[in-house]
Amino acid sequence: MKHAYQAAILLMLGTGPAAAQEDWTGYHVGGALVASRAEMTADGNLRDLLDSQGIDDRLFAPSGSALGLRVGRDWQHGNLVLGLVAEYQAGRASAGADDARIGQILQNPDVSLSRNRRVVGRIGYVAGDWLSYALAGQDVARFRMTGTAEAEGDIEGNSLGLGVEHRVTPHLSTFAEYSQTDFDPIPGSGGQLDLSRKDLRLGASFRF
Repeated sequence: MKHAYQAAILLMLGTGPAAAQEDWTGYHVGGALVASRAEMTADGNLRDLLDSQGIDDRLFAPSGSALGLRVGRDWQHGNLVLGLVAEYQAGRASAGADDARIGQILQNPDVSLSRNRRVVGRIGYVAGDWLSYALAGQDVARFRMTGTAEAEGDIEGNSLGLGVEHRVTPHLSTFAEYSQTDFDPIPGSGGQLDLSRKDLRLGASFRF
């Protein structure tokens, strides 16, 4: 009887056997606020030319925010979780030339990224109500440049990142995620303009 009382007290204090772990297998839909900062840099002969003029090889640094809508599917095996996520971002990151001399040459140009679409796979480890994960996948964004060197079109890039997700209830989770995307060289630049972007996502998902 004494041992029964001790067990009851321990359970009330929350120091008894651990509660059953949440199952992460299933579909989820959600949204996120996305803060982005990109860099467009010169490469090859263009970089050498700019260096000779004392101009930094970073030409533009577009930044902005977006709302991301996402849908995904997870599969749990023990403490290991594998998943796929597709996301669309409605928002825009833009900036003028970093150096006024570039602005004069290209007649006050502006570079922007918008309408980002991404599909990523993730692999994570579950500890209680927490899921820590790494991700990798592909992004497609709408690129636009105004001024003398006007250009517009979709560009593709490869993404890598890390994230953590917390199960608030059986059907609701929150997450934070950081990723970097390295895009293919800007079309028409002869491989002399590179673009990369860093994203921070904070959001929530409904799981079912």
